[in-house]
Amino acid sequence: LDGGESENGDVGEDILRSIAEYNRDDVLSNWKLRDWLELRRVELEQQAGREIPRPPTEPEATDPEPLSEEQQRIADLVAALSDGVPADEADRTREQHGQWLLAQLLDWHRREDKAFWWRFFELCGMTDEELVDEREALGRITFDANLGLDKQAILERYRFPIQDHGMKVGRDVVNPESVKPGEGRTMSFSTCGTVVAIDEIAQTITLRRGAKGQSMGRPKALIPYDIVRTPEQRAALQRIARRVLDLGVDANITSTGAPAPYRAARDLLLRRPPRGVGIGVDGGLVFEDEAQLAAAVRLGLSIEHGTLAIQGPPGRGKTYTGAQMIVALVREGRRVGVTANSHKVIGNMLDAIAKAARDAEPPLPQPIRIGQKPGTGEEPTSPAAAKLDSNKAVRQALANRDVDVVGGTAWLWSDDEVEGSIDVLFVDEAGQFSLANTVAVSTAAD
Repeated sequence: LDGGESENGDVGEDILRSIAEYNRDDVLSNWKLRDWLELRRVELEQQAGREIPRPPTEPEATDPEPLSEEQQRIADLVAALSDGVPADEADRTREQHGQWLLAQLLDWHRREDKAFWWRFFELCGMTDEELVDEREALGRITFDANLGLDKQAILERYRFPIQDHGMKVGRDVVNPESVKPGEGRTMSFSTCGTVVAIDEIAQTITLRRGAKGQSMGRPKALIPYDIVRTPEQRAALQRIARRVLDLGVDANITSTGAPAPYRAARDLLLRRPPRGVGIGVDGGLVFEDEAQLAAAVRLGLSIEHGTLAIQGPPGRGKTYTGAQMIVALVREGRRVGVTANSHKVIGNMLDAIAKAARDAEPPLPQPIRIGQKPGTGEEPTSPAAAKLDSNKAVRQALANRDVDVVGGTAWLWSDDEVEGSIDVLFVDEAGQFSLANTVAVSTAAD
């Protein structure tokens, strides 16, 4: 900033002075406001002729909300994994910390959902007029026309005044008037329909409404219900947790002599370097005079039941490197999975793999076969990929060796139906992929 930094990059004294003055004004104004409010309290007590009680400083004790069956399962696993683990991280062994970290991941998805529910119920408590000013909801809608039947549902068109909103075709919506308190502190509600069309010019929205949605009456406002359920990821984390409790977080073999499952996930939690790879003279993964791309391909082929991270800023060739590694793996007969936070990112990697396979030297014995499990009702985001429309189809295609590479989101790779179905899994843009989901999808591969 002009005048804000000195020539050597230090923050200027003028900026520090202005920050200090701002903070001083903030503290003083709050102090003066407190004194003014205390004077108003004295005046009010004099007018009332009695003392006015102050609000309690401690929240009123309430009975804890009963846990659901799944929450109780998770709570039991967390307690078992945390048993005997020191509270202070500095006092933990590597194994104890890895086990503690897994315990924290078990409830991660529910904690992430809280932000949605807080906002959802906040919107449900607003009037139709207030909802007009909110960025997600659609307020003050009025019924326009019945557009006839669509199978077992009806299509209804509504009009709305100009406003910002978060409505999208295919999204379920809730009538806030239908959200009622249930037992304890729970709330009960159902969606009132699904958005099938939006016309911003005509200011109309068309809903597909089944019998249950129709029974709630016609809505005067709509709130999007776009919570994304994650049962596959949660179940995968619990499967790993149970095996860790049975065998230990750092086990190599089971009591029968078989390799202990989920080694890659456990190595990630333990922050272990890749297994089965050569180590350079300086202790690094890249040999002397070895190009990084060549090192990546070598490491991908030699890693055993472990994890390899490739890090770098945008534009440094991570996608290109990953594609070259995958082609080398396919050449060796390995089955490879690709995942990321979105179908678009997955498709981009699949395109890069297809190009790398076409340009491979020497050529591959046969053309690479790529599949993709897209979103429900959608097409693959890569033209190079054949559509696999269900998790079962993915499992069968991999088992039959009909495909070499498959792309899919965390919902695919954490499903127990595809557990152990691939040899290697690539997580693209992994810095945006949560650790909980990374551990969950690891169940699909060695």
